[in-house]
Amino acid sequence: MIPNIVHFMYFIGPDSREFGFINYLAVKTAYEVQKPDIIYFYYNEEPTDNPNWERIRPYVKMVKIDPPEEYGGVPLNYPQYKADVVRLQKLLIHGGIYLDTDILMLKPLTPLMDNECVLGAEGYVDQAQDLHTNDIKKIGSISNAVIMAEPSCRFLKEWLLHLPKALMSGVWAYHAVTLPLELYKKDNSLFELQEAEAFIPFDFRHKYIFENKEGDKERLSSSYTMHMWETIWKDDLRQIDKEYLETQDNLFCQLFSKYAKEKIVTKRLM
Repeated sequence: MIPNIVHFMYFIGPDSREFGFINYLAVKTAYEVQKPDIIYFYYNEEPTDNPNWERIRPYVKMVKIDPPEEYGGVPLNYPQYKADVVRLQKLLIHGGIYLDTDILMLKPLTPLMDNECVLGAEGYVDQAQDLHTNDIKKIGSISNAVIMAEPSCRFLKEWLLHLPKALMSGVWAYHAVTLPLELYKKDNSLFELQEAEAFIPFDFRHKYIFENKEGDKERLSSSYTMHMWETIWKDDLRQIDKEYLETQDNLFCQLFSKYAKEKIVTKRLM
């Protein structure tokens, strides 16, 4: 049984992004939708004069850590790589649900909690491939933006075991999205694989979330979360704040405008 614990992290370092409203919204939706027993938020430094950082405080247990500089003798030169390692380590200890800070929750993950480990497809060999498939031959990568696991999960141990060699591949994010697929192909009992629509219902080329077309909302009916592609969509996401949610008329605002008005949290997650 996967415990109802949520993990987020944000590390300041070279080329790290500003903690924005979309990141606050990720925490807020996890708190309101999943209703976890606790949300751990790992960080190395606190951003200064950042209202979005202050907004998340009532919902999380802040945990300051020193991110690893290397893993298995391989340098971790990017904040993203450090986060890739820490998420697996923390899940191995505590279990629960890891979410990237640009993952927004749409409905509770409760139906998946009986598994030992759950991940979802992300990319396909054929980029025109319909997202409604679990054909392993057509899957090009697996997302590490949403990871669900029991404590001491077998797959997390296997992933960490193979991580150092994968980090030396020279291919960006190979260790994070390609390695888990390769391990799954060798042993598909390691984790429960969800179709891309479960966690990553659209890729970075499809921006219908910012449009208002009939039928688009139904495209998300089977999705638990959605990925907002913060690195690629940074200009779009920079526009999103409380005023945006209250004034714009698109699918994104239809889904999340209710979070424009912050409720007073009477009980902190500790």
